[in-house]
Amino acid sequence: MEALQVVFWFIVHHYDLFLIVFGAIVPIVKLTAWGKANAHALQVVTGVIEAVSARAPVSGLSGSPVAVSGQDIKQSVAAEERKLPPAVVDALRDAVAVVDPNKTAATPMQLFVRELLRMPGKSAQ
Repeated sequence: MEALQVVFWFIVHHYDLFLIVFGAIVPIVKLTAWGKANAHALQVVTGVIEAVSARAPVSGLSGSPVAVSGQDIKQSVAAEERKLPPAVVDALRDAVAVVDPNKTAATPMQLFVRELLRMPGKSAQ
């Protein structure tokens, strides 16, 4: 019983220590999940580009592949998007919004709040 009282006393008198440790661990976990999601998104896009390029017909005598259109890649990525976790889909959309002039990229604050509120079990695998 006395050991339980000592543990309780330590927690009550050093709660700020626990808050600091918790405040340091949460961003590390969130950044790790964000990095995994971006890596998974890059892997998906690279795989789609390789698959579409492999299906591209070869031109006549030169034997070089015919150029692949961006539309083919967009359609293939959209088909793959349905199978991906939400964090990876967000990473793909953020990457597209940065490159595409017709789309508006999320502000850093929007990205921060979205990642802060994301449930831990729904990150990239």
